[in-house]
Amino acid sequence: MSVRTALALAGLLLAAAPATAAAEPSGNDSPAGATPILALPANVPGRTAEATMAHDEPAPLIAAEGGQRGLDRSVWFSYMPERDRSILADTCDANFENHIDVYTGAPDTLTPIPTTSDDYSGCAGERRTFTLAAGVAASIRVTALRSPERVPDGGVFHLSLTAQEPPGNDAFTSAVQLPGTGSFAASLAFSTIEFGEPSGGSDTGSVWFRLPAPRSEPYTIQLGANPFGANVTAFEAVGGTINALRRLGIGYSNPTAPGSVSFNTLGGHRYYLRVATSAAVGGEVRMDVTTNTARGIGLLVTPARNTLRSIRRSGFRAVLSCARTCTLGVDLEISAREARRLKLVDKDAKLGRSLRVGHVGGALQTGRATTVSVPIGARRVRQALAHARSVRFTLVVTVRGGTRAQAVRRTVTVRR
Repeated sequence: MSVRTALALAGLLLAAAPATAAAEPSGNDSPAGATPILALPANVPGRTAEATMAHDEPAPLIAAEGGQRGLDRSVWFSYMPERDRSILADTCDANFENHIDVYTGAPDTLTPIPTTSDDYSGCAGERRTFTLAAGVAASIRVTALRSPERVPDGGVFHLSLTAQEPPGNDAFTSAVQLPGTGSFAASLAFSTIEFGEPSGGSDTGSVWFRLPAPRSEPYTIQLGANPFGANVTAFEAVGGTINALRRLGIGYSNPTAPGSVSFNTLGGHRYYLRVATSAAVGGEVRMDVTTNTARGIGLLVTPARNTLRSIRRSGFRAVLSCARTCTLGVDLEISAREARRLKLVDKDAKLGRSLRVGHVGGALQTGRATTVSVPIGARRVRQALAHARSVRFTLVVTVRGGTRAQAVRRTVTVRR
């Protein structure tokens, strides 16, 4: 068969092949075909990649004109509560930017209802709250955001609906008693500010905890990084009401950094923790309660493999880590006996139990193991190490920020 004949046959075969069918929009592309959600909590999958946007869809409908962002590719869901409910709608797991609107009424006479939303880092979609009365059906629209330049491709998501009630510890009188140190969840969704509460001007809601103080101890309360503008305040109770609180300190968190407050307790006194949010739609925040002691912050100290030569050159190295952000002082010491043996002091010189030959201080981030080098500052010490065969060092790591500084000690013999 000639090349010309083969090409002609290929052309005939292509012409005879049926055209590939275009992908059809999903069944919930219109309000009349909304996917029903029967019970809460719900986590319903959705797809807007082949969805359309009818010209008569209800407001808000922003046209992508004049440099404005617009909406396109809508899909619909419906839900009717059996009793009055406050609801949180969430599409944050989407792989595209999207928007949520909520309506009531028949498909051809939809009316938007008031909702509240905040923008969150790391959330392609939205977290939006609204309230529905018992027996009132809601139509929920999820749309892709578009720019004036192009129609969005859309994508996939899950519409999560959760019934929200005020947290059980929303009020000061309902503060949750903490068992002691540990990690706890502070749920701020639908929390409120009560009359007489010592709140910041931008706070929209708060929850309360009681902290027992069986003995006098330094504490640190740390909130994990979060997108809700959460803060934590420590109070000492000087009476039995919300108006009888003495503020001890406050710490602020943000989406990229935790926030903490440190204070000292007196045994037998009563203390309260208030976790608040400035977000219109709050969420769950992790709260770590620790004492400012080596054990309380989970301090781990592991000397590295050092030689006398490496210590002279770059300092004594050790690996340190804390269960939460902590501030430490690190001292390198040798005993009085070692100091005299190395001729760093006179035999008759009065000396305490040890001689400090190096020091460094600083902060460690939560759970992050860090190699720390303690430099030898004095030239005469470095010279003494150059002539020694072995030296017995003690690394002393002290937790800062409390009334009782508790040290962790590690003693090692380092050779040439």
